[in-house]
Amino acid sequence: SGDWMQRIAARGGTKVENPNAELFAAVPADAGTVPVMSAPAIVQGRLTKASEVHSIRLRIDKPQDLAFEIETPQATMPRFNPVVRVLEPGGAEIVTNVQTKLNNNGLYMMKMIQPKMTVSLRNPGEFLIQIRDITTDCSGDDFSYRILVRPQIPHVGRVTVAEDALSITAGVTKSLNLTIEREEDFGAPLAFSIEGLPDGVSAVTAISNIEEKPLLFNGGKMERYTPKTQKTVLLVTATAETPAMTAPVNIRIVARPFVNGVVGSPIPVKDIPLIVLARSSS
Repeated sequence: SGDWMQRIAARGGTKVENPNAELFAAVPADAGTVPVMSAPAIVQGRLTKASEVHSIRLRIDKPQDLAFEIETPQATMPRFNPVVRVLEPGGAEIVTNVQTKLNNNGLYMMKMIQPKMTVSLRNPGEFLIQIRDITTDCSGDDFSYRILVRPQIPHVGRVTVAEDALSITAGVTKSLNLTIEREEDFGAPLAFSIEGLPDGVSAVTAISNIEEKPLLFNGGKMERYTPKTQKTVLLVTATAETPAMTAPVNIRIVARPFVNGVVGSPIPVKDIPLIVLARSSS
């Protein structure tokens, strides 16, 4: 949407200096004149012929950290598998949305189409963007694409909560387990709270156990396609005097970024039902 960059910037507690993305149409690679764009911009097109390749040039005046977000609003995978490549002036590939990694079991290469990629371009100049389907025989009137090319904006990505509901006995503490995706090197503190807690119930944030995952033998350039993840825990406590409830209430988990001494706008994470149970008499 037109306010997409403002929306993700708000999830990082910042604002975008140039939020307006100009619209461009890519052209067939064999066209005489290839249009030139600068970020931020939206590139759109439609691959209606088999083996068709579209092109557009990206002008960089200074070093930039860019993100490419790719949409296929009509046909999508597995029918339409858009491959986006960025080539330097000499023709060498700099980055593509095809993530390649080595399978540790079979020791064969795996390739996956990703909807987003990031790259740091350090040399000013014009770079060629190519768009095609991963096959040479698939096309159609519904093979439309949109690519947002924008400066990277550090922000909070998806926050998932493992639990779908919470029942807690008076006098007991229970935990909610959260996983946070930190997009585009978002490194600011993140505060969590719960709205709608009944009287006698409170919540505090705690540090989760560190997950020590084994190193991948060859995970490829994971940083281009996946955000850094972090886990945390919300401890929810009902005092011994909290009355039992006959029906659950809806509570909302909320995140707030803390950037440059300012607490950002609330980011709704998840709504779940909560009920307080009476303490056992035994």
